[in-house]
Amino acid sequence: MLYTYFGGWVNPVKIKRKGLTVNAVKSQNGYITGEKALQLLRRGLETPNGQIVQLLDPLQLKVDVNYQRPVNKHVVKRLSSAFNAQLLGTFQVGRRRTGDNYIIDAQHRQALIKNLDALRDHRTPAEVVCTVSLNTTSRSEAGLFVGFNGGTPVKGPNKMRADIVGGDKITLEISHCVDSQGFSLEFLERGRPSVNTRTNTGISSPQWLYQCYKTGKLDDALWLLRTVWGGNNHQASNVDAKLRNGYVVMAVCRFLSQRQDNRRTIAKKLIGVEFADAVQRIRQQAACQVRWSIPREIARWLSELVG
Repeated sequence: MLYTYFGGWVNPVKIKRKGLTVNAVKSQNGYITGEKALQLLRRGLETPNGQIVQLLDPLQLKVDVNYQRPVNKHVVKRLSSAFNAQLLGTFQVGRRRTGDNYIIDAQHRQALIKNLDALRDHRTPAEVVCTVSLNTTSRSEAGLFVGFNGGTPVKGPNKMRADIVGGDKITLEISHCVDSQGFSLEFLERGRPSVNTRTNTGISSPQWLYQCYKTGKLDDALWLLRTVWGGNNHQASNVDAKLRNGYVVMAVCRFLSQRQDNRRTIAKKLIGVEFADAVQRIRQQAACQVRWSIPREIARWLSELVG
């Protein structure tokens, strides 16, 4: 692996000495090569923005499950089939005040290396290049994770979890609204530390809730689902799982946005309606083969029903 050093900044560079590729760090006094270069990189080189570029043992890097997505075994398997240590790239790492190093971006690459190590594969790298952000916390790392994986606002459920940990205002408001109506976010219930440990209340496909939030009807939609289809006790846990889906919540939001009457009046008109069966039927209709059309069709059905 080759590096160049400009005022503390490290980037890959191709250098050859006598026809051989060598480890190198470029300083003001020229190239530093061999073991001395590696010693510099193991100690860490400071970058202009206050980060450190450093060689670290990938097997010693920790993972914070509060914001990291689950490892996709299929991705790891694909990477393993064409492994090349030179293509591992730079790991993004957060170093907390305790001295522990947490992966921000590179979890699948670390999983790949762990697999190689378990197989005693000679290609297992003992060190990887890491860009280390200093004095991080779970929350600040979550913000960096979101930035490395698509920016904000977050759309996917795994990144949504990261935004909750990172303190994103809109995501926290969505989470609070869901919680206040007795529901929870399903991705927080799958073996991960959760801000809501209730069971049988999870809303699947929670990324739809961003669109719901924009309508200003999210709280009303969740209230309606709980009040009309939550049984005699109006409990979220009694709402059919088919209705606890982000696109159904979106459909109800669209429906409510078209109404002038208040939610209690609408609730009285919907009592006794077999909504779960209707949702299943509408999903199977030819017009709903495109997933994004399902909320529109469900909202249309509700409007025709209520009149």
